[in-house]
Amino acid sequence: MKIEIDGVYRKPSNLFHLNVVLFGKVYRIPHGFIGTYDENLEIYDHTTGQKLVCAKIRANLQEITPSSSIIKSYIIKYFTLELKRNNYSMNRVGGKFESSYYAHSPSKAIHTEDQDIYKIFDGFEYRILCIEDTFFLCLNPHLKIEMVASVKELMGKGLPPDVVVSLKATYRDNQGNSHRCILVSLKGDTCALRNMDYGRDEEINVADIHIIPRPEILQYILNKLQRSSNIIQTQRQYSFLAQKEAAKARFNKTMEIATDVASKIFPLCFGDFKIEFVPKTISLRL
Repeated sequence: MKIEIDGVYRKPSNLFHLNVVLFGKVYRIPHGFIGTYDENLEIYDHTTGQKLVCAKIRANLQEITPSSSIIKSYIIKYFTLELKRNNYSMNRVGGKFESSYYAHSPSKAIHTEDQDIYKIFDGFEYRILCIEDTFFLCLNPHLKIEMVASVKELMGKGLPPDVVVSLKATYRDNQGNSHRCILVSLKGDTCALRNMDYGRDEEINVADIHIIPRPEILQYILNKLQRSSNIIQTQRQYSFLAQKEAAKARFNKTMEIATDVASKIFPLCFGDFKIEFVPKTISLRL
Protein backbone atom coordinates (compact mmCIF):
# COMPACT_ATOMS: atom_id res chain seq x y z
CA MET A 1 0.00 0.00 0.00
CA LYS A 2 1.37 3.40 -1.00
CA ILE A 3 1.80 5.89 1.82
CA GLU A 4 1.46 9.57 0.92
CA ILE A 5 4.38 10.88 2.97
CA ASP A 6 3.66 14.48 1.95
CA GLY A 7 0.14 14.19 3.34
CA VAL A 8 1.25 12.60 6.59
CA TYR A 9 3.72 15.37 7.33
CA ARG A 10 1.54 18.31 6.41
CA LYS A 11 -0.45 20.19 9.04
CA PRO A 12 -3.11 22.89 8.52
CA SER A 13 -2.03 26.28 9.84
CA ASN A 14 -3.67 29.59 10.68
CA LEU A 15 -1.87 31.37 7.82
CA PHE A 16 -3.79 32.55 4.76
CA HIS A 17 -2.29 33.88 1.54
CA LEU A 18 -3.03 37.47 0.48
CA ASN A 19 -2.84 37.97 -3.28
CA VAL A 20 -1.80 41.37 -4.67
CA VAL A 21 -3.71 41.26 -7.98
CA LEU A 22 -3.14 44.93 -8.87
CA PHE A 23 -0.07 47.03 -8.08
CA GLY A 24 -0.55 50.76 -7.84
CA LYS A 25 1.82 53.71 -7.79
CA VAL A 26 3.28 55.27 -4.66
CA TYR A 27 4.62 58.81 -4.36
CA ARG A 28 6.88 60.46 -1.81
CA ILE A 29 5.50 63.61 -0.19
CA PRO A 30 8.35 66.08 0.41
CA HIS A 31 8.75 67.99 3.67
CA GLY A 32 6.85 71.25 3.62
CA PHE A 33 4.40 70.03 0.97
CA ILE A 34 1.26 72.16 0.70
CA GLY A 35 -1.72 70.46 -0.82
CA THR A 36 -4.73 68.26 -0.15
CA TYR A 37 -5.26 64.55 -0.60
CA ASP A 38 -7.10 61.68 1.06
CA GLU A 39 -5.20 61.00 4.30
CA ASN A 40 -6.39 57.38 4.19
CA LEU A 41 -4.02 56.94 1.23
CA GLU A 42 -1.06 58.11 3.32
CA ILE A 43 1.44 56.12 5.36
CA TYR A 44 4.69 57.00 7.12
CA ASP A 45 7.91 55.45 5.82
CA HIS A 46 10.05 54.66 8.87
CA THR A 47 13.09 54.08 6.64
CA THR A 48 13.20 57.56 5.12
CA GLY A 49 11.13 59.47 7.68
CA GLN A 50 8.83 60.76 4.95
CA LYS A 51 5.14 60.43 4.16
CA LEU A 52 3.98 58.37 1.19
CA VAL A 53 0.72 58.47 -0.72
CA CYS A 54 -0.58 55.74 -3.06
CA ALA A 55 -2.51 58.02 -5.42
CA LYS A 56 -1.47 60.68 -7.91
CA ILE A 57 -2.39 64.18 -6.77
CA ARG A 58 -2.06 67.54 -8.52
CA ALA A 59 1.55 68.13 -7.65
CA ASN A 60 5.00 67.23 -8.91
CA LEU A 61 5.69 64.28 -6.60
CA GLN A 62 8.45 61.71 -6.91
CA GLU A 63 7.18 58.23 -7.75
CA ILE A 64 8.91 55.39 -5.90
CA THR A 65 8.96 51.63 -6.27
CA PRO A 66 7.18 50.42 -3.12
CA SER A 67 9.04 47.85 -1.08
CA SER A 68 7.31 44.87 0.50
CA SER A 69 7.36 46.64 3.87
CA ILE A 70 5.54 49.65 2.37
CA ILE A 71 2.87 47.45 0.78
CA LYS A 72 2.53 45.59 4.07
CA SER A 73 1.95 48.89 5.90
CA TYR A 74 -0.81 49.75 3.43
CA ILE A 75 -2.42 46.33 3.83
CA ILE A 76 -2.41 46.67 7.63
CA LYS A 77 -3.89 50.18 7.41
CA TYR A 78 -6.67 49.29 4.99
CA PHE A 79 -7.52 45.98 6.62
CA THR A 80 -7.97 47.89 9.89
CA LEU A 81 -10.01 50.65 8.20
CA GLU A 82 -12.34 48.11 6.60
CA LEU A 83 -12.83 46.37 9.94
CA LYS A 84 -13.79 49.71 11.50
CA ARG A 85 -16.21 50.41 8.64
CA ASN A 86 -17.85 47.09 9.48
CA ASN A 87 -18.28 48.12 13.15
CA TYR A 88 -15.35 46.11 14.53
CA SER A 89 -13.44 47.46 17.51
CA MET A 90 -9.70 46.89 17.71
CA ASN A 91 -6.75 47.24 20.02
CA ARG A 92 -3.06 46.69 19.41
CA VAL A 93 -1.06 44.00 21.17
CA GLY A 94 2.72 43.76 21.24
CA GLY A 95 5.52 46.02 20.06
CA LYS A 96 5.41 49.04 17.80
CA PHE A 97 6.58 47.45 14.56
CA GLU A 98 5.60 43.78 14.96
CA SER A 99 2.17 44.21 16.44
CA SER A 100 -0.81 41.96 16.30
CA TYR A 101 -4.35 43.22 16.88
CA TYR A 102 -7.49 42.02 18.58
CA ALA A 103 -10.79 42.66 16.78
CA HIS A 104 -14.37 42.06 17.83
CA SER A 105 -17.83 42.98 16.58
CA PRO A 106 -21.00 43.76 18.58
CA SER A 107 -22.74 41.16 16.41
CA LYS A 108 -20.53 38.48 18.00
CA ALA A 109 -21.53 39.21 21.60
CA ILE A 110 -21.97 36.17 23.86
CA HIS A 111 -25.00 36.29 26.14
CA THR A 112 -24.32 36.42 29.89
CA GLU A 113 -26.56 37.03 32.90
CA ASP A 114 -24.58 40.06 34.05
CA GLN A 115 -24.22 42.30 31.02
CA ASP A 116 -24.61 45.38 33.20
CA ILE A 117 -21.14 44.55 34.55
CA TYR A 118 -19.26 43.04 31.60
CA LYS A 119 -19.66 41.80 28.04
CA ILE A 120 -17.91 39.01 26.15
CA PHE A 121 -17.29 38.94 22.40
CA ASP A 122 -16.31 36.07 20.16
CA GLY A 123 -13.46 37.89 18.41
CA PHE A 124 -10.12 37.18 16.80
CA GLU A 125 -6.47 38.16 16.76
CA TYR A 126 -4.86 39.09 13.45
CA ARG A 127 -1.45 39.89 12.10
CA ILE A 128 -0.12 40.68 8.61
CA LEU A 129 3.11 38.89 7.70
CA CYS A 130 5.50 39.26 4.78
CA ILE A 131 7.69 36.24 4.01
CA GLU A 132 9.95 36.46 0.95
CA ASP A 133 7.79 39.20 -0.60
CA THR A 134 4.62 37.15 -0.12
CA PHE A 135 1.89 38.44 2.18
CA PHE A 136 -0.07 36.39 4.68
CA LEU A 137 -2.93 37.01 7.07
CA CYS A 138 -2.51 35.19 10.39
CA LEU A 139 -5.77 34.59 12.31
CA ASN A 140 -6.48 33.23 15.78
CA PRO A 141 -9.77 32.98 17.68
CA HIS A 142 -9.75 35.32 20.68
CA LEU A 143 -12.27 35.88 23.46
CA LYS A 144 -12.66 39.59 24.19
CA ILE A 145 -13.90 40.59 27.66
CA GLU A 146 -15.05 44.19 28.05
CA MET A 147 -15.79 45.86 31.38
CA VAL A 148 -19.05 47.81 31.23
CA ALA A 149 -19.48 49.01 34.83
CA SER A 150 -17.14 51.68 36.19
CA VAL A 151 -15.71 51.45 39.70
CA LYS A 152 -18.42 53.88 40.83
CA GLU A 153 -21.14 51.69 39.33
CA LEU A 154 -19.65 48.54 40.89
CA MET A 155 -19.71 50.15 44.33
CA GLY A 156 -23.28 51.31 43.66
CA LYS A 157 -24.18 47.67 43.08
CA GLY A 158 -22.78 46.75 46.49
CA LEU A 159 -19.08 46.05 45.91
CA PRO A 160 -17.02 46.96 49.03
CA PRO A 161 -14.46 49.70 48.16
CA ASP A 162 -11.56 47.70 49.63
CA VAL A 163 -12.11 44.97 47.00
CA VAL A 164 -10.83 47.16 44.16
CA VAL A 165 -7.74 48.47 45.97
CA SER A 166 -4.49 47.21 44.36
CA LEU A 167 -6.33 46.10 41.21
CA LYS A 168 -5.19 47.15 37.74
CA ALA A 169 -7.54 49.41 35.82
CA THR A 170 -7.82 51.90 32.97
CA TYR A 171 -9.08 55.46 32.70
CA ARG A 172 -9.28 58.16 30.03
CA ASP A 173 -7.78 61.62 30.40
CA ASN A 174 -9.30 64.88 29.19
CA GLN A 175 -7.93 64.27 25.68
CA GLY A 176 -9.59 60.86 25.49
CA ASN A 177 -6.33 58.92 25.81
CA SER A 178 -6.50 55.63 27.71
CA HIS A 179 -4.07 54.96 30.58
CA ARG A 180 -3.30 51.90 32.67
CA CYS A 181 -3.11 52.30 36.42
CA ILE A 182 -3.07 50.57 39.80
CA LEU A 183 -5.72 51.65 42.29
CA VAL A 184 -4.18 52.76 45.61
CA SER A 185 -7.04 54.05 47.76
CA LEU A 186 -10.60 55.34 47.49
CA LYS A 187 -12.08 58.37 49.18
CA GLY A 188 -15.61 59.39 48.29
CA ASP A 189 -15.91 59.93 44.53
CA THR A 190 -12.16 60.03 43.90
CA CYS A 191 -9.49 57.37 43.70
CA ALA A 192 -5.76 57.74 44.31
CA LEU A 193 -3.91 55.72 41.71
CA ARG A 194 -0.51 55.12 40.18
CA ASN A 195 -0.34 55.77 36.43
CA MET A 196 1.53 52.74 35.02
CA ASP A 197 2.37 54.50 31.75
CA TYR A 198 4.16 57.46 33.35
CA GLY A 199 4.82 56.28 36.91
CA ARG A 200 3.07 59.23 38.51
CA ASP A 201 0.40 59.45 41.20
CA GLU A 202 -2.98 60.93 40.32
CA GLU A 203 -6.49 61.35 41.67
CA ILE A 204 -9.31 60.40 39.29
CA ASN A 205 -13.08 60.30 39.63
CA VAL A 206 -14.22 56.71 40.22
CA ALA A 207 -16.85 57.14 37.49
CA ASP A 208 -14.01 57.32 34.93
CA ILE A 209 -12.18 54.17 36.04
CA HIS A 210 -12.77 50.62 34.79
CA ILE A 211 -11.14 47.50 36.21
CA ILE A 212 -9.08 45.51 33.68
CA PRO A 213 -11.30 42.41 33.29
CA ARG A 214 -8.88 39.55 33.75
CA PRO A 215 -11.12 36.46 34.10
CA GLU A 216 -10.00 35.51 37.62
CA ILE A 217 -10.33 39.11 38.88
CA LEU A 218 -13.71 39.58 37.24
CA GLN A 219 -14.94 36.30 38.72
CA TYR A 220 -13.79 37.46 42.16
CA ILE A 221 -15.79 40.68 41.74
CA LEU A 222 -18.86 38.75 40.53
CA ASN A 223 -18.65 36.46 43.55
CA LYS A 224 -18.47 39.46 45.89
CA LEU A 225 -21.60 40.84 44.21
CA GLN A 226 -23.26 37.42 44.47
CA ARG A 227 -23.77 37.31 40.71
CA SER A 228 -24.53 34.14 38.77
CA SER A 229 -22.06 34.31 35.86
CA ASN A 230 -19.18 31.85 35.73
CA ILE A 231 -16.74 33.60 33.45
CA ILE A 232 -14.02 30.98 33.98
CA GLN A 233 -16.34 28.30 32.59
CA THR A 234 -17.28 30.54 29.66
CA GLN A 235 -13.62 31.19 28.92
CA ARG A 236 -12.85 27.47 28.91
CA GLN A 237 -15.78 26.80 26.60
CA TYR A 238 -14.94 29.43 23.99
CA SER A 239 -11.17 28.91 24.26
CA PHE A 240 -11.61 25.20 23.46
CA LEU A 241 -10.04 24.18 26.77
CA ALA A 242 -13.03 22.04 27.71
CA GLN A 243 -13.25 20.17 24.39
CA LYS A 244 -11.78 16.77 23.69
CA GLU A 245 -10.70 17.64 20.14
CA ALA A 246 -9.51 21.16 20.93
CA ALA A 247 -7.14 21.43 17.94
CA LYS A 248 -9.87 20.47 15.49
CA ALA A 249 -12.36 22.85 17.09
CA ARG A 250 -9.85 25.71 16.99
CA PHE A 251 -9.08 25.03 13.32
CA ASN A 252 -12.78 24.98 12.40
CA LYS A 253 -13.29 28.25 14.28
CA THR A 254 -10.32 29.82 12.49
CA MET A 255 -11.81 28.83 9.13
CA GLU A 256 -15.16 30.31 10.18
CA ILE A 257 -13.45 33.62 11.02
CA ALA A 258 -11.49 33.58 7.74
CA THR A 259 -14.65 33.00 5.70
CA ASP A 260 -16.43 35.83 7.49
CA VAL A 261 -13.50 38.21 6.99
CA ALA A 262 -13.21 37.28 3.30
CA SER A 263 -16.87 38.09 2.64
CA LYS A 264 -17.02 41.36 4.62
CA ILE A 265 -13.57 42.94 4.29
CA PHE A 266 -12.06 41.86 0.97
CA PRO A 267 -11.02 42.78 -1.62
CA LEU A 268 -8.95 45.63 -0.21
CA CYS A 269 -8.74 48.51 -2.69
CA PHE A 270 -6.59 51.59 -2.12
CA GLY A 271 -5.22 53.84 -4.85
CA ASP A 272 -4.69 51.46 -7.77
CA PHE A 273 -3.86 48.53 -5.46
CA LYS A 274 -6.16 45.56 -5.07
CA ILE A 275 -5.63 42.78 -2.52
CA GLU A 276 -7.69 39.59 -2.66
CA PHE A 277 -8.11 36.91 -0.02
CA VAL A 278 -9.35 33.35 -0.45
CA PRO A 279 -10.06 31.67 2.92
CA LYS A 280 -7.96 28.61 2.21
CA THR A 281 -5.42 27.76 4.89
CA ILE A 282 -1.78 27.11 4.08
CA SER A 283 -0.50 23.68 5.10
CA LEU A 284 2.84 23.57 6.84
CA ARG A 285 5.26 20.75 6.16
CA LEU A 286 6.62 19.29 9.40
